[in-house]
Parts: sequence; structure tokens; C-alpha cells
Amino acid sequence: MGLITARKQALADAWKAYGAYFGACTGAPGDTTTPANEAVYTTGARVATAWTSNADGTVGGSAVIVNCPAGTYTHGTQCSAASGATQIAWGALSPSIVLNAAGQIVITPKLTVV
Repeated sequence: MGLITARKQALADAWKAYGAYFGACTGAPGDTTTPANEAVYTTGARVATAWTSNADGTVGGSAVIVNCPAGTYTHGTQCSAASGATQIAWGALSPSIVLNAAGQIVITPKLTVV
């Protein structure tokens, strides 16, 4: 049994209320509120997205730019604050991002309820 589109959208809209801050990790962040493997940002911290609700069971976020040191970044983390133990969810970056020197990683979040 599937959800109707209106219910999918309601769930997606509820999810975006959990948190708008995104960061990058060099490995899986784990299943705790403190993201493991999170970058030690070169300037700033996690960055907030501006969420947009759609009508198709999705919410999209504006691109966020996080400043990271050299390394290989394999995951992104969603949090409710710019710092601290506030992780809500995480996902794999595809493809992974390799920085040979300090630089910027752009993450454009999107949530789809199926």
C-alpha cells in the first residue's frame, strides 16, 4: 500500500522542521546525535539551508557551502544547529568528494518520501 501524494508531502514538510544545518564527514557519521567523522571546518561551521516545499512528496534545500580541510568526504550530516550534538540524519555523498587542499564542499539537500 502506498501513501497518497498529499500525505507524502506532509511527511516531507514535517521532516524539514527537524533541522536545516548540513556538514560533511570523512566516514559514516553513525547513529548518535554526535556525528562521527565530521570535518573540522577551516572557517565557519555547519551551514543552514533554506528549505522549499514541493507538491510531490519532496522538500529541497538551497545549496550550502562548507569550508573543509584536505581529505576525502563520503557523507553529509543533517543537524538542528550549527555545532554540537544535534545530528538528525545522514546520507552518503555520491560521488565522494576529494579535496587535495583546503576548499569548499557544496551540498544541496533533498528529501523524497516514497
